Amino acid sequence: MDKNGNYSFLRILYSLISILYLFLQNSKPVFIQTMLKLIKSNRLFFIPYLLVLFLGLFILLEIPKLDIMLWINHHTYSFLDPYFIFMTEIGDGLAFSLLAFVLIWFSYRKSIQAWLIFGLSSITAQFLKRLVFNHSLRPYAFFQEMGFDMKNIRILPGIQILMQNSFPSGHSITGFSLSLLICFWVRNKAYALACLVLGLSIAYSRMYLFEHFFWDCYAGSILGVILCTLSFYYLDKTQWPNAPWADKGLRDQFKKK
Repeated sequence: MDKNGNYSFLRILYSLISILYLFLQNSKPVFIQTMLKLIKSNRLFFIPYLLVLFLGLFILLEIPKLDIMLWINHHTYSFLDPYFIFMTEIGDGLAFSLLAFVLIWFSYRKSIQAWLIFGLSSITAQFLKRLVFNHSLRPYAFFQEMGFDMKNIRILPGIQILMQNSFPSGHSITGFSLSLLICFWVRNKAYALACLVLGLSIAYSRMYLFEHFFWDCYAGSILGVILCTLSFYYLDKTQWPNAPWADKGLRDQFKKK
C-alpha cells in the first residue's frame, strides 16, 4: 500500500485531467469561448469551487485516507446529524427527480434538462461504481479489513452501512449536478454560493455518515460539475427540444382554459 492510501486515486485524477485536456485541445474555438463565458457568468460558483478543489488536493497529498475518515467521524455531533441525514437524502436522486417533476408546471424545457442531466449523472455513477471500480471497499469494510476496532467508530442509528462500490460517490455526482444546474438557471448569481454550499453539504454528508472516503466525494464532485456543465452547454446551445411548446409549461395549458 502507498504512503497514505490516496495515490491510486491521484493516478485516476491525473488520467481524468489528461482526457479533459485532450478533449479541450481538439475542441473548436467557439466551444471554448462559449464554455468560458458560461463559467464566467457563474464565477461565484466556479472560483470558490476551484479553491475547494485545491484544498482537497492538498488534503489528499498530505493526509492518509484513514486519518481523514477518523477526523471526520470524531467530529460528528448529534445536533448536526439531522442536517447531514437530510443532505444525503437530497443527493440520493429523489430531490433531483422531484425538481424535474415540479418544473413540468413551469417549463417543459427545464424539466427535460433536469431529467436528462439527472439520468446522465446516475448512469455514469452506477457504471463506474459497479463495472469499473466494483471492487472498491466502503470505509466500514475497509476499516474492518485493516483490523480496526469498529467500536471506536460512531455510526448513526438507523443508517444502513454499505460495504462495496465505494468509488466514486454517486450522491456527490448527482448533488453537484443538481446544485450547479440550479446555479445555471437562477438569474441572481448571488445564489451561486448557496448552490455550492448545497453541493458540498451533500458530498460531506457521505463522509459524515461513514459511507464514503474523501476521495470518493472529491472525484464525484468533479464528475458532477463536468457532466452538468457539458450537458447544459449542449442543451442550451441547441435549445433542444427546438419547439415552441418547450418554453411553456403545464400551467400555460390551464391558462388557455
